[in-house]
Amino acid sequence: KFLAAVPASAFFIGSLIGSAIYGRLADSILGRKKSLILSCLLTSITGFLTSLSANIWMYVFMRFLNGLTRSGIGICCLVLATEVIGRKWRGQVGQYGFFFFTVGFLTVPLIAFYTKTSWRSLHRIMAAFPFVYSLLILRLVEESPRWLLVRGNKTQALSVLAGFARRNGKTLPTDLQLLDPNFSTNLVNNVRADTPKMGLWECRWARIRMSIAMVAGFGVGFVYYGIQLNVENLNFSK
Repeated sequence: KFLAAVPASAFFIGSLIGSAIYGRLADSILGRKKSLILSCLLTSITGFLTSLSANIWMYVFMRFLNGLTRSGIGICCLVLATEVIGRKWRGQVGQYGFFFFTVGFLTVPLIAFYTKTSWRSLHRIMAAFPFVYSLLILRLVEESPRWLLVRGNKTQALSVLAGFARRNGKTLPTDLQLLDPNFSTNLVNNVRADTPKMGLWECRWARIRMSIAMVAGFGVGFVYYGIQLNVENLNFSK
């Protein structure tokens, strides 16, 4: 039972480390879209390589790498989906992605049923999905206008927003100006004063909210994945 649990533990340890890495990449040099494509491609590669494992410890290592590489998918998808949505609908849109998360969980047992004679085939089939997703993202998904603006690319940010407006049958105002989100805008004597925004952990209310969210997220994840991974030990037949 110990060896059976090690691959899953390695996967989640990799996910924990990968979340920090992809969060940094998505906010800095790569942006949300490129980080998402990179995560999908690496997830596909490590998933396929997992099927070639020669022993349990190689399998554990590949599961660790798979968790490390796939963690950027959830992060970047959520940010890409919510950064272009107004405050009114942001909460609902953020939840819609989890419907597909659930569909994925329900699909895996179905695929596993038809590949029950070969766990290697299961990993190879699962590795194909993120590769296909990367191709769809490359063609259909736009970079976050907010990230483009933060990086100083106002022209491309306006182009992305114009595309969104066009798909909704609208046009952007000709005099539209985008403010740099790196600065907060205050009006002092009717004169705009730009001051740099404080960092997340430098602002007291942000620290409190983030700490509460982290504790709540840990609790939910602990219960959710704890039940999922321990379901084989639940004696439903008794």
